[in-house]
Amino acid sequence: MNPYVLGVGTALIALSSFTVGWKVNGWRQDAQQLIIEQAAQKAADKATDAAVTAIQGIRIQNRTIRQELEREIVMQPAVGVECNISDGVFTSLNKSLAPRGDNPAVVPGPVAAP
Repeated sequence: MNPYVLGVGTALIALSSFTVGWKVNGWRQDAQQLIIEQAAQKAADKATDAAVTAIQGIRIQNRTIRQELEREIVMQPAVGVECNISDGVFTSLNKSLAPRGDNPAVVPGPVAAP
């Protein structure tokens, strides 16, 4: 047999083997991609079903904030209106304001509540 024919035959067999292998590998990758896409679709369907179920379970409640606040204010005890500030605080305020020439105001002493 001619060595050239044998070399060409061997090259054709190698080339066809490579082509078949390449094609089979492509099919395998396509199958893997299809499996991944199907799993993602199933997960998306389950998530959608769960979201629809959760949304159907929502109860709408309308509350007026003003009524809630009035109830809280009514329930709280009233704070005394008496101001218990010592004379020392007013003295300290007057001393802090005295050195400033731009504000000659003096804080008056404690005032009795009516």
